[in-house]
Amino acid sequence: MLSLSIIKDNTDYQIKALEFASKLSENIDLLYSQIIARLENILVDKSKSVPNWISENLIEKLLKINDQGDRLKIWDLCCHLEALKAISKKVLVKNKSYFIELLSSKNSIRWLAWCFVLPELIGIGIISIEDIVNNKNISLNC
Repeated sequence: MLSLSIIKDNTDYQIKALEFASKLSENIDLLYSQIIARLENILVDKSKSVPNWISENLIEKLLKINDQGDRLKIWDLCCHLEALKAISKKVLVKNKSYFIELLSSKNSIRWLAWCFVLPELIGIGIISIEDIVNNKNISLNC
């Protein structure tokens, strides 16, 4: 059985093992908070290099996680990771509907998504103004 405990020195190996596990979608929910913390740490400490366990498959799973607060954090982190060329813009564009869903959230997630992350995603060409205007699920009235 795959150990899901996170030990700082073994995180890279455990995440890599998860990537090859047949049930990555199920297991990602158990590890996403630890993965987010590692990614935030990498971005804060500029001397650290982006680890090789960041794969498009892992990022794609993280962009879809159920917890909206953590999903918003992942999208924000991905803006920075894309700028570092650690992830492909293609995977973000492919999954932009999962971010757009946050724009119609019923809580503070909506405000944070509109004010902080959406401008970044528009700026790097992931989401267009047309994506927002043409989406029937988003009310432009606050």
